[in-house]
Amino acid sequence: MPRVLRAGGRAIVSTNGAYAMRRIYDLHADAARELGYDPLPITPGNFTMDDLPLVQQVVPVVKRHVLEGALVFTTSEPALRFYATNRIDALQDRPADGSHRRSLLPSMRERIDAIIAGEGAFIVPKSVG
Repeated sequence: MPRVLRAGGRAIVSTNGAYAMRRIYDLHADAARELGYDPLPITPGNFTMDDLPLVQQVVPVVKRHVLEGALVFTTSEPALRFYATNRIDALQDRPADGSHRRSLLPSMRERIDAIIAGEGAFIVPKSVG
């Protein structure tokens, strides 16, 4: 950053919170185990909002702003589409042919539908900063 910023310039860096999307990850882990799969553990990415000291080693004047939010799903279909783009493949030794998807999607649909029926929406808290 210091190499490409002019003196007094600003850079904006954004990343997810270390455990953003935890609710959907936990549902995935439960569904995976029930179906005989071994889910991958939730691990923070290579860079999180907790890495402020690391950023300060390169750019001494840093401000952290955290935005708390949530994904709110009132029907299961968009939640399943989101799930199918990321966490669904987080399995140890997942089948190369993608066959795990055929069993995980209906299981997740049941879980999400039950939450929506009980709570009015499937809310997945997240934070970015």
